[in-house]
Amino acid sequence: MVVDKCLNNVQQFVSMNVAQLAVFYAYNVLLILVLRLRQLLLMYWEKHVPLLTHMLICCDS
Repeated sequence: MVVDKCLNNVQQFVSMNVAQLAVFYAYNVLLILVLRLRQLLLMYWEKHVPLLTHMLICCDS
């Protein structure tokens, strides 16, 4: 009886941790993808729209 309860608690703890790890992993992957996409967009922007970028920078300052 006590062993069953202990095993049940361990099982709940493990399943909870697996779920938390999955969420954490998914969040990190999403964050990396967003940052990479932003980097690629900035590179594309600098390459293909230099005049517009220059105008925006001049207008900002």
